[in-house]
Amino acid sequence: MAMNERDRAESALAESERKYRELFESMIEAYCVIEMILDERGQAVDFRYVETNPAFVKHATRPMLGMRIKEIVPDLEQFWLDRYGRVAMTGEPARLEHVVAGLGDQWFRTVAFRLGGPGSRRVAVLFENVTERKRNEAERARLAEHLQLALDAARLGWWHHDPSSGMASFDGRFAETFGLSAREAPVEALMRQVHPEDASRVRAAFEAALDPVDPQRYATERRHRPRPRRRTRRWRRAERHRRRHRDGPGRDRAPARSHGPGGRTSPGCRRGSVHRPRCPR
Repeated sequence: MAMNERDRAESALAESERKYRELFESMIEAYCVIEMILDERGQAVDFRYVETNPAFVKHATRPMLGMRIKEIVPDLEQFWLDRYGRVAMTGEPARLEHVVAGLGDQWFRTVAFRLGGPGSRRVAVLFENVTERKRNEAERARLAEHLQLALDAARLGWWHHDPSSGMASFDGRFAETFGLSAREAPVEALMRQVHPEDASRVRAAFEAALDPVDPQRYATERRHRPRPRRRTRRWRRAERHRRRHRDGPGRDRAPARSHGPGGRTSPGCRRGSVHRPRCPR
């Protein structure tokens, strides 16, 4: 009887290990188990790779199983050692995202958790290489900075329109130029500021730009109602550059969000302008 119970226990253990190995081998996420190496003060100074799955091997730049990280990246950021050491010492999982300069400034996002109970120095790590995303974010930030420099040089503001909510948002310069007191307002509130003689033309151009099948470019110059304490009617120019339409066939597609610059036009009236009628004498 005791032999049968031991056989069943050994069989269940073997089956559990088999299922674990199948899961381990089939995971699409890169996974490894590391063992922390501490100094006499209990501070993490290195770690060794004790287990890796096939997805990890695809990400690795060289064989790592059995090696210490300091053999691979001698100047590894202390950030990684401190965080993984804390996971091993406290048992508290951690989500991390940081660069490894010694691997060509690659960025990694990881989830780390301790294997075993108190006293265990083994940490399981799921990780993803997010270098391309980080570089894309940096490039977008660079382009946004250059765009802002161009807008500042031209003394233009920007605005953003969301057709689903009917709201427009804008920066401080756009708000100041168009006499707005907030950074967000319904489009209809903006339309009410357009001079009556220009209102129908501006509205028609705006609605044509929202057409889900054949959207037209929106670029208008129009007069706005005079502000309090100001008698003159100044001309303003606004453009709209749409983003791609949301999914849906034909006119069932939702109008795309859009954005564009806006600002004051040059003094004087330009006769024969496509967007501005001739000034009345």
